[in-house]
Amino acid sequence: SSYQRTASHRALAAKAAAEAVVLLKNNGVLPLRREKMHRIAVVGAAANAEPGSFAILPNYYAGGGSGNVGMGSWVSPLDGIMRKATKEGMLVVASPNSSIAAALEAADIAQVVIAVVGTSATEFVDRPHLHVHDEGDALIAAVAKRRPTIVLMQTPGAVVMPWLEEVSAVANIFLAGEATGSAWADVLFGDISPAGKLPIMFPATESDTIAPTPRNVNYSEGLFTSYRNPRLKA
Repeated sequence: SSYQRTASHRALAAKAAAEAVVLLKNNGVLPLRREKMHRIAVVGAAANAEPGSFAILPNYYAGGGSGNVGMGSWVSPLDGIMRKATKEGMLVVASPNSSIAAALEAADIAQVVIAVVGTSATEFVDRPHLHVHDEGDALIAAVAKRRPTIVLMQTPGAVVMPWLEEVSAVANIFLAGEATGSAWADVLFGDISPAGKLPIMFPATESDTIAPTPRNVNYSEGLFTSYRNPRLKA
């Protein structure tokens, strides 16, 4: 391996990723402890997504195009959670896809659901909306009706969270690279306390953003951008 891929550098990447996690909500479900629960469901297509081999395309670990970072190896959220849960003596039931029916089956077996969702971005193309990919909103809303649900989001920027009031915990990580899965596991099981802060506003709805018309950006909001604008809800 190259000098950049030393064990100490990989450990630093994992530590930085875990500390960068932004905890947006926690109703007491975190950290996960075996004495409280020993059956976990991990659902959502982003749980076991691969970074891909074509750099121009974005993924849930790095941006696309010039923002892409090649990874010789990586830890997916599912892999990271399973490794840690196994050490803790917990059972993991996985449904790493966008099937709501399969997610509900996993939820019925588990005591808590971890829904992993994401969105991506690349250069020269605007994101068409602020929702997570792979029908993630519908999946989260469905499993949250069955079991306490922890939502893990991997995003390049702001997203809307229409299910926010229905879930027990929410955390976001801004495309954390090869150690993403290890970072999630460290935070979920309380090995590292997330210290990240949001550098941007996550709007309550898409209408709570200042959207420019095509090819025309007007700055009528002045200094009242983001949370500073009393008309916008976050």
